[in-house]
Amino acid sequence: MIEEDELNIEETLKLQSDQRYIKFKQWCIDNGAIMEGIQFPAAFGPLGVPGIAADQDISPQKVILAIPNKLIISEDKVYGCDLEEVLEKFPELFDEEKCGDADFNILALYLMYEKLKGEQSFWHPYFELNQKSYTLLDWSTEELAQFEDSYILQELQSLKNEMEKQWRNMDKVVKLYPQYFPQDKVNKELFYYCYELCMTRGYGWTLPSVCLVPLADMFNHNCDTTTHYIINREFEQHPKKAHEKYRIKKHKINLQLMKDPLLVFTEEDKIKNNLYQYQNRRLKYVYQFREYLSEESQKNLDLKGIDWIPRDELRQLCAEINVNKLKQTKEQDLFTFKFYPTTESEDNDTSDDEKTERKGQNQQLKEAELEKFFNLKSEPKPQKQKKKKWEEDVLLEKEEDGIIMQVKQLTIHTTKKAIQDDQNKKEGEEKEEVEQEDWESCDSSSDFSDVSDESDFSWYDDEDEENYFVVTTRQPEKKGQQLYNCYGQRTNRFLLMWYGFAFLKNRYDSYSFRLWMNMQVEKLNDILFEKIVFQEYLASDTCSGGFVWKKKEKVDLKDLTQEFRIKKNEICIDLIIYLRLYLMMHYKGPDFKRIIASLPVSPIYESFVLSFAVKLLQYLRNKYTTSVEEDQKTLLNPDINYRLRFAVIYRLNQKLILDEQIKLLNQTILVINKLDSKLSLVENLLNPIYANESDNQSQIYINRYKLRPYLQQLQESIEKNLFKYPKDEIFDILK
Repeated sequence: MIEEDELNIEETLKLQSDQRYIKFKQWCIDNGAIMEGIQFPAAFGPLGVPGIAADQDISPQKVILAIPNKLIISEDKVYGCDLEEVLEKFPELFDEEKCGDADFNILALYLMYEKLKGEQSFWHPYFELNQKSYTLLDWSTEELAQFEDSYILQELQSLKNEMEKQWRNMDKVVKLYPQYFPQDKVNKELFYYCYELCMTRGYGWTLPSVCLVPLADMFNHNCDTTTHYIINREFEQHPKKAHEKYRIKKHKINLQLMKDPLLVFTEEDKIKNNLYQYQNRRLKYVYQFREYLSEESQKNLDLKGIDWIPRDELRQLCAEINVNKLKQTKEQDLFTFKFYPTTESEDNDTSDDEKTERKGQNQQLKEAELEKFFNLKSEPKPQKQKKKKWEEDVLLEKEEDGIIMQVKQLTIHTTKKAIQDDQNKKEGEEKEEVEQEDWESCDSSSDFSDVSDESDFSWYDDEDEENYFVVTTRQPEKKGQQLYNCYGQRTNRFLLMWYGFAFLKNRYDSYSFRLWMNMQVEKLNDILFEKIVFQEYLASDTCSGGFVWKKKEKVDLKDLTQEFRIKKNEICIDLIIYLRLYLMMHYKGPDFKRIIASLPVSPIYESFVLSFAVKLLQYLRNKYTTSVEEDQKTLLNPDINYRLRFAVIYRLNQKLILDEQIKLLNQTILVINKLDSKLSLVENLLNPIYANESDNQSQIYINRYKLRPYLQQLQESIEKNLFKYPKDEIFDILK
C-alpha cells in the first residue's frame, strides 16, 4: 500500500493530463510565476492527494517558486478595484477595527465578484482548478459521528451559524450593487464557495495581509516544511537603494531561479561566506560538543557529513552529549542544556497570552503557598499591580485542628470572554509565530534577514511589480519527496475545522478537556469523572448568560477550568497542579498538613494524585468504541474514502495521545517512589525504573525529558528541603 506522503505515480499521470492543471500551470507561467526543481502537479498517498514534489535533489535555502504580485489576491487589490465603494460604505463588515472577520469578508466579496465574470475573469484558471473546497461543512451526520468527539460537532455547528449570519449580511450588501453582482447568479452556494476558498487557501502569517497565492497554495501541510518570504527584486539587486525597513534576503536564500547576475553569488563566494548551508542549531550543537560522543557515534557522524541528519538521530546525539556532560559536570541539572528541547508541546491553538498567564499564575500560587505553609523568605516582590480581568480568586478551605487555611488558586479558570476569544480566533485574525526551531542565520549579527517573517511592511506596495512571494527549502530535499508548507503549529482539530483534513504524524496535536470545579466531596470513581469532565464547545450563542448546560445541570462559566491540553511527549503539569489542589479534600494521609499544590512534597500524596490522573485519563480513553488496532487496520484499506480516513486518523491520534500520557504518569509514579536520598537527583533519574526500560542512558534521558515539567518541580522541592524521600517519609509515618 502507498504511504500517505509517498508519490502516487498512477494518480500523478492522471493529474498531469488534466486540462485544468495544464491550463492553470501555463497561466501562472505566462503571468510571471517562476519555478525550479519542482514537479507540479503531483499526487500522493492512496487517495492521490494533489500536491508538489521535488523533481531533483534540492539544496537547502533554495528558492523553488516565485509568485509575482500580479498573481496574489490581497486586500489591497480589492481596494484598488470597483468594489472600493462597497467596502467603504459598509465598515461593519469590511473594516478590521469593527469586524473580526473583515479580512475574510473582503476577499470573499472580491472572489464572488470575479467568479461571476466567468471566463472573462483574469482568475478563471484558478477558479477552474479549485472547483470545490473539501471542508467539514459537507460532511453528513453519520460521517461526523466517526470522530467520536462532540466538541467538533458543536464547534462545526457554531461555524455554520456564523457563516449563515455572514451570508445574510453579505446578501443584503450585494443586492444593492446589481452592476457587480447580477441577482440571478448570486446565491448562498457562491458565497460558501468563496468563503471556503479563503478558509482553506488563505495565507496570513508573515504577510502584509491575508491573501491567496495561486500555485503556492498547492503545497500541502506538514510540520517539517519549506518556508516563504516576500521579497522585492529591485531591493535585492541594489541593497543600498532599499527601503530602510526592508530586510535583504539574498545572502540567506538562494535566488538563482530568477536568473539575475545581481542576485546570484559565485561558487567561490558561497563557500567563502558559508552561504546557503543547511542551518540547524542541533546539528551545530552536536559538532560543537562532539567530544562528548562515543567513538562509534563520532565515526557515524563523520560518515553522514554536515549536510543533513534526520531529526530523530539528531535528538539521540544531543541526548548522548547531554548525558555525558552531566557525568562530567555534576553541578548541572538534567535540563540546563540547550538544543534538546523541541516545540512538540506547543501549538498555535493555545494563545501566547494564555501560556504566559498560566505560567505567572502557577508562580503566584507557589509563592503564596511557600509563604503560608512554610514561612519561607521569598524574593522581594514588585509593587502590587491591579488585577487583570481574567484573575479571580478561588478559596479552598481546609480544616486542620480547628485552623482554617486558605489557598489562593489562580491557575484554574478564566472568564467567559477569554474562553470565547480564544476559541473564535481564525487563521487570519492573528499573525502566527511559528518557532523556526531548526533555522538560524549564518551570521546573526548581520543586517540580513534571519527569520522568515518581517514585522514591518511599510516598504510593501501592492502595485510594485518587483515584489514576489517566494517559497524556499529549509533543508535538503530528495527527488520524488513531497514538498510541504507549514500552516502553523496546529492541532488536528483545528486543521479539520479550517482546512478539512488531519494527519497521523502531527506532533502538535493534543487532547483537550476542562474540569468542572465541583468542590463537594464525592467518591473517586467513574461517576465523579462523568460529573466533573467537561468537553463541550463554548460558543457565544450557547453561554451568553454566563453559564452553560452539561446534560441537565447548569454550569457557571466561572466554575470551569481552562482547557488542559494533553500532549503526546510531555507530561501535563497544569493538570497535576490542579489535581493536587482538588484532591486535598479527599486525602486522609498522616502528612496532610505538609501538602501543597504547587510542588511535590510527599511521595505518598503524589502517588495518590498521579494515580487519580491515570484513572481520569483512562476514563476518557474508555469512551472510544474502537481500539487502536481496529483503527490502524481501517487505515490500511486503500478503498476507504477521504472522510472516513481523516475521521479515523483524528480519533486514533487522540487515543495514542491519551495512551502515551498515561504511560508518562505511571513512569512518574515509579520515579518518585524509587528515589534514593543517598544518590543525587541526576543519578536517580538516569537509572532504569521499569522492567523493560533500556539501560542506554541516552534513551533514559529522552524518556525523562518527557517528564521535564514535573522533574523540575521535584528538583526545586528537593533543593528547598521540602520533599520527603520515600523511605524517609515511611519512617516518619511509622514513628
